[in-house]
Amino acid sequence: MTTVPNILIIYPDQWRGDTLGFLGTTVAETPNLDRLGREGRCFPNAFVANPVCTPSRGSFQTGRYPHTTGVTANDVRLPVTEVGFAEVLAAAGYRTGYIGKWHLDGEPRPGFVPPERRHGWQWWAGFNRGHRYYDGVYYRDREEAIAAPGFEPDHQTDLAVEFLEAAARERERPFCLMLSWGPPHTPLDPPEDWRTHYQAERMPLPPSVPAALAEQAKEERARYYGLVSALDADVGRLLAALDRLGLTEDTLVLFTADHGDSLGEHGLFRKTIPYDEATRVPFLVRWPGHIPAGTMDETFIRSVDVGPTLTALGGRSMPPATQGCDCSAALLGDRSPGRDIAYLEGHYAAAGSGGQGAASVPMDWRALRTPEHLIVVDLGGMVRLLFDLRADSLATENLAGQLAAQAMQADLLARLRAEAELLGDAALLRGGD
Repeated sequence: MTTVPNILIIYPDQWRGDTLGFLGTTVAETPNLDRLGREGRCFPNAFVANPVCTPSRGSFQTGRYPHTTGVTANDVRLPVTEVGFAEVLAAAGYRTGYIGKWHLDGEPRPGFVPPERRHGWQWWAGFNRGHRYYDGVYYRDREEAIAAPGFEPDHQTDLAVEFLEAAARERERPFCLMLSWGPPHTPLDPPEDWRTHYQAERMPLPPSVPAALAEQAKEERARYYGLVSALDADVGRLLAALDRLGLTEDTLVLFTADHGDSLGEHGLFRKTIPYDEATRVPFLVRWPGHIPAGTMDETFIRSVDVGPTLTALGGRSMPPATQGCDCSAALLGDRSPGRDIAYLEGHYAAAGSGGQGAASVPMDWRALRTPEHLIVVDLGGMVRLLFDLRADSLATENLAGQLAAQAMQADLLARLRAEAELLGDAALLRGGD
């Protein structure tokens, strides 16, 4: 066994944290991810910095919050001055490779990303943005589109297996490969084998889905789960390739995502919102002989923590300006109490203080998620949403401004502002004065 792992990151777009078969919270069939859960460690409290593609991806790469990098909305280019964890690993001798959607290079669609703006990813078979899941294209090191025939994730998985085969021939050098799939992000168009596997009329819905949206929510979930299961089959191909090439024991596999999807809950669809359905993502990690198998850890892991954690396991550290934490001890089975809060930020086009999340005006928001509570404020410091998750696990009863919740609200607001100060979030600190 190596002391420095190879790293394989599997990173789908818009995959909810509860959509793993072994968690028993959905009807989605994910036998290969279930295997990963049995053989590795699951962190059910994994949250993204901002539940929309570009800001979340920027934070994932750099370990820094969107309010710090300036990447606060989709299609904003990640500044070349920002240091990504792949740059740190490459400097440590890793062979780095990236496949699939990037979405950190501004507007071009699908878009060639020049090597100087890849933030440390050396081997490249990607594109900037877009969700064309059949007969798509990607780029290498020249501005010439290359066809990706068939279901795009299947072709991208073929490329990943090719990378792993090359890595197996150069075992003296560790690798870090990131595979960034587009699904289950919209369009919800599964491949033929999975298109009718899930029947909309049989889809169970949580009570947080309003009756008026039930039909749409069922139809979308059936197609969403079809994409999920199609991707799970590709996870199986990757795990089989690691086994065949003798790389399993020396490779850390991480499965996570850039954000989730509301799928009708709270009367909403897609992302951008501060509810768990959009901010919480899967986090499965396996490294045989190092990470305890079949275990669950309640430590809060944030997307900004991934870079510091992976570089620490690779024997290096991120730059001092990094805002994430090294969670490698938690991955390796440390039983001491871990972090139990997540600071979240974003722009919500339907935010407010009433009902099931429906509202009249857009707002920039900040939130604090703890094991028991969720508090959401606008940049003026006004509390818009407050939930006691111990009594209301689906976050359907907004307690903001209620007399009985004043003490709880004041305590959480103070904790939120303390975290904002720690992270240098000037927008909130100015607005809340």
